[in-house]
Amino acid sequence: MIYTIYKPNAKNAGSCCSFKIIKRENKFHLFMELLKQKSWDETKRLGTFDIEKENKIVLKLSPEEAGKIIHAIDNKSTLKGFHSSNEHQTQFTLSTWEKERVVNFSFSAKSGSKTISIPIYAEETVILKEFLRQYIIKSFDEGFIRK
Repeated sequence: MIYTIYKPNAKNAGSCCSFKIIKRENKFHLFMELLKQKSWDETKRLGTFDIEKENKIVLKLSPEEAGKIIHAIDNKSTLKGFHSSNEHQTQFTLSTWEKERVVNFSFSAKSGSKTISIPIYAEETVILKEFLRQYIIKSFDEGFIRK
């Protein structure tokens, strides 16, 4: 399952974020991939994104982190997190912003010298929450989370 939030723009400063649920070794895993915009085609009004490994940020999220994201969205609050591995350290933040009295979110991740941010509008958070809930349910079904 994949849910993608696609935000290109004519200034070539957009971004893309994909949430992917994959099954490996009989367990479900949730990956979040953030990409910076690479180019803009004015005639097609279409952006392309840099998929090279060194230019994207990938996070593997636990069921608990998925729950924290849902909680932050429900409570319109900020969430900060940190991932560390032998290869790199990544900090991420889900924060709120308001437009015309509607609370929206922004997700930002920093890994080394790379920082990628993407706005997540209120209507997109509805879909994102359901997607994350599906991951949590699948994790229960596979015994990843103790029942």
